[in-house]
Amino acid sequence: MSTFSFSEQQCLDFVELSPQAVGAHDWPAWRDLFARYSLVEDPVGALPCVRRPGDDPEREPLARFYRTFIAPNAVSFEVHRDTVCGQHVWRDLDIHITLPSGASVVTPTHLCYELVEEAGQLRIFRLAAYWELLTTARSQSGGAGALWRMLREMGPRGVAGYMRGLGGVGDKGKGRVTALQRRLDAGQPLDDLFTGAVDAPVTLDAQAKLLSIDAFREQVREVRLSKLLAAGQYVSATAQINWRDQELHGVALFRLHPASLAVESLDFYCQPRPASE
Repeated sequence: MSTFSFSEQQCLDFVELSPQAVGAHDWPAWRDLFARYSLVEDPVGALPCVRRPGDDPEREPLARFYRTFIAPNAVSFEVHRDTVCGQHVWRDLDIHITLPSGASVVTPTHLCYELVEEAGQLRIFRLAAYWELLTTARSQSGGAGALWRMLREMGPRGVAGYMRGLGGVGDKGKGRVTALQRRLDAGQPLDDLFTGAVDAPVTLDAQAKLLSIDAFREQVREVRLSKLLAAGQYVSATAQINWRDQELHGVALFRLHPASLAVESLDFYCQPRPASE
């Protein structure tokens, strides 16, 4: 069984290569960051963009994604916090996009890089961007040109798959997450907000700790959530928690049942606040 041997700093340095390549419109450099088999979910909820070994580098889905959403735009990242949990690097950030029309869009995002080792090098296995497609689409101008570019590069089926990102748990899902936090604050029961499908639905990833709902209530003294974003059947949130009197910061990820909105799982990707902050 292989082990992941890269340090936290190596992971951070590696993922920073992605916005650098995007900002420079360097397609070969950006492509080379991905594993031979990899996927991009941008946004989560849309049909994933899957890269497979042997794909034509100019015709593969990753190339079509790049030409549709990166090449025509000026893109920069305003990172507020990075969190490294094993092979996952989470970035709490705002993505600034200037469209060909000159219009600017700011997209609040929680971005997850799931890394793997391939031939002794770090590579991206999965890039998952949690942001709200409907909210961002409403703020854009020049939609006709963007739609034509999507149809040209992705085809009707690809556009239909991307538009799946308009669905999901939405504001009602965010309301369910807010209700959970209120219950925690008031010391009220949580069980009916979860599906009950698994015995330990809560994960503290940094500590590799699985918790039942009762253990979660006993060990986690405080949860503060902000920047709630609904993407697909997930709600992500900037999180601050007090676990066994240790203050942790990062991202909380709620997976909700698409119909009942009951919480199927809750994963905290959190670390102690750096001493420099």
